[in-house]
Amino acid sequence: YVYAYSCDLYVENKKIGSESGQLSVNALTKKVEKWDDRVEIVFSLDQSYRRLEPMLDAEDAKGLVRDEVVRVYSYEREIIRDDGQVTVVEKKKVSPRAEDVRLEGRGIFYSPIWCVEGIHGVMIVNAGTGKIISEDYYQL
Repeated sequence: YVYAYSCDLYVENKKIGSESGQLSVNALTKKVEKWDDRVEIVFSLDQSYRRLEPMLDAEDAKGLVRDEVVRVYSYEREIIRDDGQVTVVEKKKVSPRAEDVRLEGRGIFYSPIWCVEGIHGVMIVNAGTGKIISEDYYQL
């Protein structure tokens, strides 16, 4: 699942900025990652393949994206005030409000995945990027 998001950032109920971007949720591992628009998309395959069904629905994916946006953009910021002879340094929390995160669904994209099994274990590889998704070694 891919979602575009936008949110306003607040410090003590005062808006100080906004952020936007796109995140994807792997429907098998539930891992949330930044989505790159430059991903090469193939609309059909000439070889036979098996398409796995998502392990979560769109609403669950939305919740994971919303939680990730709040986590990524929540941080502490030092605010320095100079009151003449006294310098006051305050730590304030900057964060978006979960209920104010705006999400727009971009659709479901299926990634080609290879499952490679050998004598030492099983490895799952993203066939598009070559990145290893998971490794599971056999107990000897």
